[in-house]
Amino acid sequence: MDNKFAELYQLWSTPDLLKILEFEEDYQPEALEAARDELKRRELSEEELAESKKEIEKFVEDKEAKIREPNVFTQIFGRIWDEVKVSSESSSAHKIIFIISALYILYSLYVLSDYTRIFKYFAEQTHPRYKMFMGVEYCLNALPLFAAITLAFRQNIGWLLTYGFSVFMILTSLVDLSNIYTIESYRFYFESDAAYWIHVLTQMFWLLSFTTVLIFMVQPPVRKELKVDSTLITYVTVVSAILSVLIIFMFR
Repeated sequence: MDNKFAELYQLWSTPDLLKILEFEEDYQPEALEAARDELKRRELSEEELAESKKEIEKFVEDKEAKIREPNVFTQIFGRIWDEVKVSSESSSAHKIIFIISALYILYSLYVLSDYTRIFKYFAEQTHPRYKMFMGVEYCLNALPLFAAITLAFRQNIGWLLTYGFSVFMILTSLVDLSNIYTIESYRFYFESDAAYWIHVLTQMFWLLSFTTVLIFMVQPPVRKELKVDSTLITYVTVVSAILSVLIIFMFR
């Protein structure tokens, strides 16, 4: 019986025939037999075979490299995940940066998961300044995710955004907690005593968390890793504080 591949393979190049033998599990027995017969018929020299095999090796390497090539999602979150496996000899700066990045991602997910309720509450507000303040505040809450990603890649902009947002959150938590003790009717904004105390504890938690982040952000290993000097810290602190106070009291 004639092999249906024999005539076809006469038109194929030598490297293409060698690919059939290289990946023989992908081909029928008749195809493998036709490829071997055609290569034998051509009576190739050692030099010709060696040149063709080089092309096959390059093809295999390119194919494996394409399989291993990570997508954008893997590049971003894989870099962050790699920090989990920081060994004992790795610098403390990398560990601190990873922890802060992870906390900021968790905070972002917490805020985003509550956006349905936030938008409903936002729509019910009638006071224009308070409504505008809520809009500004929740737009700012989109920053932590970007800050976390850039910080995980140890970019200077990641440090600036993380530090500045931490200053903002500390001041807003302080203002909110001060309202609890200075405004007698503040409790009546909540549906129940349980909701009121949950809010108080949440603000205290954010105050403690972002203060801790701020302390770690100015540690020498982190500053050295991200090339942050004392002048930049002072500048960012002052600018962030001024902007935060303006945002808080402009829409209060």
